[in-house]
Amino acid sequence: MLVRVFYAIRIDLGITLAAVLISLAIGVATGLLIGLSPRPIAEFLQRFIDAVLAIPYLVFVLAIVAFTRTHTILPFLPGGVAAIVLALAVTGWANYARITAGQTRILVSRESVIAVRLLGFSTARIVARHIVPEVIRPNISLAGSHAVLVTAASASLAFLGAGVTPPTPELGAIMQGGTALIRSAWWIAVIPGIAIVLIGLGFSLIADARED
Repeated sequence: MLVRVFYAIRIDLGITLAAVLISLAIGVATGLLIGLSPRPIAEFLQRFIDAVLAIPYLVFVLAIVAFTRTHTILPFLPGGVAAIVLALAVTGWANYARITAGQTRILVSRESVIAVRLLGFSTARIVARHIVPEVIRPNISLAGSHAVLVTAASASLAFLGAGVTPPTPELGAIMQGGTALIRSAWWIAVIPGIAIVLIGLGFSLIADARED
């Protein structure tokens, strides 16, 4: 039992970290594009972000998992893992993009950025040295909070029939399987539940530390 839980923790942590990092990369890149683009393009992308954020989170995740899990995306990963990571990443980038876009608009109007532009620095160099380091900081704090949401969402998919494919152990799947035995073997459902809470608490503490 404990061996399956420890292995499942590795799977869940891998899903969470991969989904958050992919979301972070897509969101920061999109936010930089919005902040540096002409107004019509920026407004179109901003409206697209608003549309993505308007879709109920778990419904969006389920729809993407249902569409992608029938296709073999990365055959070297356990069944269903790639589809879950993709779904959680696709649904999680918009908040990073919104924060990055707002920060970028502020930064491009700073005197220091205007000065280096007048000195003839290329846009790529300005972005890499003067904008990206500044926009990464608030996004790292958001990533900690996002990881808590991703951990909970990943575990909940097993209860909705869209989790990692058995026999690969996953915390949500172990919990779901243990609910039928809750009277006679309560620890089967409780132990992975405690693990999920501790993982979420750890990410939450990291996010709070970054904000401080």
